[in-house]
Amino acid sequence: MDFKMDSRQDRLRAEVRTFARDNLPRLDQFVAPSSASVAAVGREQMRMWTGILSAKGWSVPRWPIEWGGPGWSGDLAAILDDALAEAGAPMTDPIGIGFVGPVLYTFGTQRQKDKYLPGIRNGEVLWCQGFSESAAGSDIQSIRTMAVKVNDTYLVNGQKQWISNAHNANMMCALVKVQSPGNRRQQGLSFLLIDMRTDGVSVAPTISLDGRHWINEVSLENVVVPEENLVGEQGQGWIYARFLLSKERAVVAGLPMLRRMLLELQTMVAERQGSHGTTGALGDPLRRTTLRLQIELAALEFLEYRLMEIGDRSEADLLAPVLKLRACEWRQKISEAMFDLIGESGLRYSASRDVTLKYRQEPTQMNAIVANYLFQRSATIAGGTSEIQRNIIASLALGS
Repeated sequence: MDFKMDSRQDRLRAEVRTFARDNLPRLDQFVAPSSASVAAVGREQMRMWTGILSAKGWSVPRWPIEWGGPGWSGDLAAILDDALAEAGAPMTDPIGIGFVGPVLYTFGTQRQKDKYLPGIRNGEVLWCQGFSESAAGSDIQSIRTMAVKVNDTYLVNGQKQWISNAHNANMMCALVKVQSPGNRRQQGLSFLLIDMRTDGVSVAPTISLDGRHWINEVSLENVVVPEENLVGEQGQGWIYARFLLSKERAVVAGLPMLRRMLLELQTMVAERQGSHGTTGALGDPLRRTTLRLQIELAALEFLEYRLMEIGDRSEADLLAPVLKLRACEWRQKISEAMFDLIGESGLRYSASRDVTLKYRQEPTQMNAIVANYLFQRSATIAGGTSEIQRNIIASLALGS
């Protein structure tokens, strides 16, 4: 595999940088979010930015051409993500674009594709993922949410917990256990698409460690879901969930976010060394820490490209949790290094949903760094805990 940038990749990176510079100001009251600000922009700004990207043909860079994607190889999609993160662009909907869309164009009916894919692509419809429950976090098979088949509908009851972006979402993809009338035996997991505006759906915020509203509890009480919203076959939801989770691990790894965080750390270290009159020699502990993180990022980038290129599904199933595990741990390490740099200034942290980072602006900078540090504690939990990732790696690689 050749890791050198070719002329096509160089041209795309330059084009993305120009595009971001020209179009980011179109967002109303937009300020470049910090690396911590997964949800720092509002719902309407996310929709607007997705629409801008869609008009350019860039909102779904990994989708096939027949569903509105550009037909790119994985390296070009990664360059787009990286350059937009570098420019401070807000996130698009990772659930809809990264997970639900691929599940639908792979396993969905033609009606489902026609109904949902355009709205995902242009940002009109935002999604959340209803897998986790209070007793079923990483152990999806322990899900208790029940759907009873009634004629041509499902009647759904249960509670989903730790659901990111549910307060902004129009739709939820949910795993449920189906029970048919007169048959109490649970027929495996099924994959349903649930309109968040349906009677019986309620969303309650769960405030995270950084004091902000990222995640939610979603209650489903006698929620009526049309049979046409079942993806694939009833009782075969685990197949579609595994497909989704294999993509989720690469998205949750968040290498564009990691690159941006490292760039911010390098800026902070350079500023600190300059103010102290140091030369940045290798003997400086801060310099050594930054170099170690930079080397590890390069290794993760090689792993990411390897994951893009391989055609062997079994190898991809192994490498995805490795990438997720290492990248999330390294995001925590970078956030810890940034937190160490600000020292006691971090005690002035005040939680704010719209916290943003503009270097040298107090106390905003400190808020962003501390918020990032606190938020990154969840990196090794979201998308499957590190313990679960290690179990998967051991099972696939060692057969244990």
